[in-house]
Amino acid sequence: MNTNENLSPAAVTSAKVRAVLAGVPQQPTTEQVDRWDATDRPIPFSLTSAAEQLPRRATVSVRGVLVDVQCPSWCVSPHTEKLNFIEDLTHTGEAISLPVRQFDGSVEQVLTAQLVQWPFADKSEPYMSVDADGSGECNEYHGPAGLAFADQLVAHAERIRAEVAKLNGGRS
Repeated sequence: MNTNENLSPAAVTSAKVRAVLAGVPQQPTTEQVDRWDATDRPIPFSLTSAAEQLPRRATVSVRGVLVDVQCPSWCVSPHTEKLNFIEDLTHTGEAISLPVRQFDGSVEQVLTAQLVQWPFADKSEPYMSVDADGSGECNEYHGPAGLAFADQLVAHAERIRAEVAKLNGGRS
């Protein structure tokens, strides 16, 4: 389009617009997008695993004073409680439980495990917390002890499979 031409809306025709935009690639139509195979589709947005491992920050209320704390990447606690002492702050991971059906048909969650840390307490290192029976009484497994406990669970599951195989004529 010549810059000396009249640029009023009435003077702009679709032919002139197409001529100016000839060098701009056209966007695909909806029908074209529907025909793309999976390799051509845009990648949906999501956090990468590296980004999910970055620590997050939380603001907690300690006796009415807002305190900024850094959470470990595994912490899922919303930190919305009002604390009396900073030592009461707890980081908690996702709780993992084993559902067990009871004789009456109800399901009880047992062997609930989760990562826990009291970052401002005397013993501030994180550990695996295990509540065996849902009573709220938890055992702490630090470092290699947590892996040893997991190995015991795997061995227990293998023994259960072996017992079930006996019921199925040796097939698991």
